[in-house]
Amino acid sequence: MQRRKCGSKCLLAPYFPPHDPHKFSIVHTIFGAANIVKILRDIPLESREDAVISMVYEARARVHDPVYGCTGIVCRLQQQVLSLQSQLATARAHLLNLQAYLLPPVFGFSSA
Repeated sequence: MQRRKCGSKCLLAPYFPPHDPHKFSIVHTIFGAANIVKILRDIPLESREDAVISMVYEARARVHDPVYGCTGIVCRLQQQVLSLQSQLATARAHLLNLQAYLLPPVFGFSSA
């Protein structure tokens, strides 16, 4: 845990409230306090909340999977998308086969 308290004028105070010390602790463990401050100072005020949300997510992912972190999550999601696209293509092909089998031929046309 951090040795210093964050006062009301502290850059981190709006994003890391005292009632949720774990939020800062996990981000601090992964990024370090100096890097958190540097990141927040380097981006516009209106983007800082999103940056903190992202840092918390990335830190949790890194703690859960120290080797791949967020990259592991992205790769798993990409594999899931590919699998679902394949399933969808198979289902569409099956639907076309069923429609061709079940729908009567149009008058004057035959499939032969």
